[in-house]
Amino acid sequence: MKILRTLALCGILFSCPLSAQETAQQHPLLTTEAGARVHSFSTEFGSGWEASNLVLSKDAFAADGKPLENKVWSSATNAPFPHWILFAFDEPQSFETFVFDNWLEDEESHPGISARGIELWIGDKPDSLTKAAAFELARNETGQSVRIEPATGQYLKLVITSNWGHPWYTELGYTRALSAEKPADDIASRLKLTAGRTCMASISILAARACAPRANRYWKRSWHSTGQNQAANMWWRAIRIRSATLTITAACRSSARKRLSRPLSTWA
Repeated sequence: MKILRTLALCGILFSCPLSAQETAQQHPLLTTEAGARVHSFSTEFGSGWEASNLVLSKDAFAADGKPLENKVWSSATNAPFPHWILFAFDEPQSFETFVFDNWLEDEESHPGISARGIELWIGDKPDSLTKAAAFELARNETGQSVRIEPATGQYLKLVITSNWGHPWYTELGYTRALSAEKPADDIASRLKLTAGRTCMASISILAARACAPRANRYWKRSWHSTGQNQAANMWWRAIRIRSATLTITAACRSSARKRLSRPLSTWA
């Protein structure tokens, strides 16, 4: 009988370590709140090492996005490779980042027990999935991430093709699957986003400036007419729009100057 120990898991291919802030900002998908559940699996040890350990509730996460306690899946004794776990969601999800914690206390008494070869399959039908990535996990390293080309599907299949040498068991800790909703973390995208916001604010200013004279003329023509209230509303609306958009533009330009004055790695 194996002794219960904690486990974590870590990925190396396309490894792009995320900051705690980045991880916390992205939407975790392998949670009950996101509609995730274990659809089926090839093997599990049971007795505390179930496949269902890989789907948590949001209450099980710390503020930095990491699980409060480590959950472990293990294969049954002498189960042949490949092992797999199929996750289903209530609706299609967009996947981009996977964070693995592959540090294992069990490695001390069961050397090579941690998962090594990993494949990710994504699709809308459980029997018709597309391979999104294949890579190896590092042994006894934690907190690394694997980014793939964003892929959308209602099913996610995690396939384990090998471990680090243990002859009887393979273990895998909680894997964080994060959505592709977060903007790309590169300087070109950041500058486009900032420029786009400034551009939209400037367009709003032009619209307000065009609206103001028209409202003014309408105000004068209709001062003694039944449309007085309508004219007043239009005039004050133009004033508010112009004031607000000037404020927005100043804020966007200030934000852009601040971002460009510090390293990309410090951008939020």
